[in-house]
Amino acid sequence: MTAYLATRPEQRDFVDPLIQLLDQGVDLTDRREWRGHATASAVVLNPDGLVLHIAHAASGKWLPAIGGHLEEEDASLTGAVLRELEEEVGLKPQDLVWLLDAPVHIDVFPIPGRETRGEPDHLHLDFCFLLTTGRTDFRLQADEVHATAWRPMDAQVDDRLREGVQRALVQLPVSSQPSEPAAAPGTRTGRCQCGTVAYTVTGPVRDSYLCFPDA
Repeated sequence: MTAYLATRPEQRDFVDPLIQLLDQGVDLTDRREWRGHATASAVVLNPDGLVLHIAHAASGKWLPAIGGHLEEEDASLTGAVLRELEEEVGLKPQDLVWLLDAPVHIDVFPIPGRETRGEPDHLHLDFCFLLTTGRTDFRLQADEVHATAWRPMDAQVDDRLREGVQRALVQLPVSSQPSEPAAAPGTRTGRCQCGTVAYTVTGPVRDSYLCFPDA
């Protein structure tokens, strides 16, 4: 929370229910804690800065983040993220690069109760992380995910999540290449975050690119 609010202080009021539960010593890892419990998710980018969306079976929606509840075997939020990514789309830890250690987005939202499961109304407290992968083939958990698609950052991504991702990308180190020629007016040069692909962009530049401008 400290690292998150240091970069996004304007979010303090929004996450205040989470802060209150933490101050009360509530075990947020217990999914039977009906005042509110934690979930963990990830936005996964490819080297072109596109977001991996999943066709989520339960909600019937395309979602820009992959995740779910914490399980007993999860030792941490990041461990839960890795488990969910492998279960739902077949991405293994070696397929992924963590772009930041801290969450880029924390969401607090109500979940309606389900009498058939004995679940009252409660809060989900979602901690969303940012990762990247070069994988393009996925093994889907058929009962959870019906399809995948790479889509731009501004497609079906809510404003707070998009802002969190964009702020995170700005924090990442920039590779400079002083020996390269200066860019012409109207162009930007930079290097992919993985350090292997140089690029030049002419015209409008999207903040959601995974590549960053040279200093």
